[in-house]
Amino acid sequence: MSADLDKIIKWAYFDYGVGGFLSEEEFARFVNESYDVIVQSAKKGSPIFYGQLPCFDLLRGRFGDGVRKVIGMVVGACSEYDVANGRPPISAIVVTQDTAQPGEGFYGLSTIADDLSTRRWESRGRKPSPSVIRESAIFWLEQVQKVFECWKGK
Repeated sequence: MSADLDKIIKWAYFDYGVGGFLSEEEFARFVNESYDVIVQSAKKGSPIFYGQLPCFDLLRGRFGDGVRKVIGMVVGACSEYDVANGRPPISAIVVTQDTAQPGEGFYGLSTIADDLSTRRWESRGRKPSPSVIRESAIFWLEQVQKVFECWKGK
């Protein structure tokens, strides 16, 4: 049984605390539009920058540097939907232009082990070890490959 995107959007809206930033209708529209664009990139086997998402410029204009948090919520909902439907987290292929890596929110998805999040280590007052950093990078690269394999030829 596949999860419905509208149900995932409603869950993410409340679980992520999006209400402090966007209306539920805006969030739903941004997730739907972004999901379609990310899927097209996945089908091409190509990563996509956050700045290429349809809602990025509007959100950056509204939130300035806070755009990272809000766009992360949008992209996170896309991944939660895919994971709920037995696919790898599609946000693995959405990367920052300056580092070509996912944002910190990627490691905060509900299906990703807490120990892979360097931010969670730091929030506990501890520095992640080199092995944790390496494991996080390996995990992310594996997810990128799985996303491309999942969408190839579809």
